[in-house]
Amino acid sequence: MAFFYNLLVTVAFVVCAMLFLLVFQRDGRRVHFWLAVMFVLFVFDNLLLYMDELMPGFAVLAAENRAAFLTASNVSGLLITFDYDRVVRYNRGEGPRRVPWPFWGVLAAAYLALGILGERPWARVATLAARGIIPIAVILAAMRPEDGDAAEPAIGKRAVYALLAFQVANSIEMLLVHLGIELMPGRFATIEAMSIACIVWGVWYCLRILGSREKEPAEQGERGDVVAAAAERYALTEREREILGLLYEGCTNQEIAERAFISEGTVKTHVHNIFRKTGSANRVQLLRAISDGQHRS
Repeated sequence: MAFFYNLLVTVAFVVCAMLFLLVFQRDGRRVHFWLAVMFVLFVFDNLLLYMDELMPGFAVLAAENRAAFLTASNVSGLLITFDYDRVVRYNRGEGPRRVPWPFWGVLAAAYLALGILGERPWARVATLAARGIIPIAVILAAMRPEDGDAAEPAIGKRAVYALLAFQVANSIEMLLVHLGIELMPGRFATIEAMSIACIVWGVWYCLRILGSREKEPAEQGERGDVVAAAAERYALTEREREILGLLYEGCTNQEIAERAFISEGTVKTHVHNIFRKTGSANRVQLLRAISDGQHRS
């Protein structure tokens, strides 16, 4: 029974990853790309946790190569934490702030070292603390509101809060398991709940987005009317009008730079000029200004 369950979950993760790649191909929003990566990482993490149920003898192999197994598990946790940061930051609309790469480098070195040190009591406690606290801290830091955040994030704030809640619950369960208390013998209850919830949400979300294709031409026409009216009302240049259209679509500065074939610094200059001409302090005020102007006209 466990074999077929793990196989079904693994296939579902792959399907969700492919669906999010289709959504990303359609709208170009980086948050959907990183959600696809998240499901790919879930595949690897799920196989690592329960490979003994899929492949007889894996438990013996892992026991004989404990340091390698723990290192692989820590690398998986680190990659998922990094992906959480990308998902939350891109979902905010502006894209990831400049998180110092030395932070991730030090974190990677620490995770690798703790994996290599293996079953030493203090190393197990340090690993437990790192894999429990750091993902929560990273998600909270990425959620911190700043100017330029999207008024309506792509995946919604509830989904981000749910992700945070699952991570907190998983950290508590890891602590309980370390103390010898198992909520679900042989498995992690929070990981199972998170897996099923992510699969259901991912399929529902992607099918809803992909199913709205018929409405897209009308929405594009309406968007073009709003942007054209705002460009004329505020005397925007042709390039500023193009940037405004991409802002209206919810693109990040990096995505605008890629689609307009200009540097991110140039994008920031155009965005600053658009804010100045429209009397806006951030993206939320800008979208409200052009929408209100469209309604008045």
